[in-house]
Amino acid sequence: MPAIDLIYESAMTIALLRAFHLVAQAQSFTKAARDAGLSQPTLSAQVRKLEAQHGVSLFNRRGRRVQLTPLGQSLAQVTTRLFAAADEATALLAGAEVVRRG
Repeated sequence: MPAIDLIYESAMTIALLRAFHLVAQAQSFTKAARDAGLSQPTLSAQVRKLEAQHGVSLFNRRGRRVQLTPLGQSLAQVTTRLFAAADEATALLAGAEVVRRG
């Protein structure tokens, strides 16, 4: 697989994990979409794609309510750490830029 394909695949996986994470945190596709400034169908499609790619179910869906499956609960713990680390990295880089300017 060419390197550019690996980069694209990794970026897509992160985007799908972000969609999952937003819904897991909000416990609602509608609220997560609203909070993220996305359409609810887009967010739902991203989560369904993640589930389909891996042949898993991450949420129990009951009307507008969603509940994490046991696998979804485990993945939510991982994505919480993942996106906290990404935020930390962004803050670190932003702080380095302030130091360079100062």
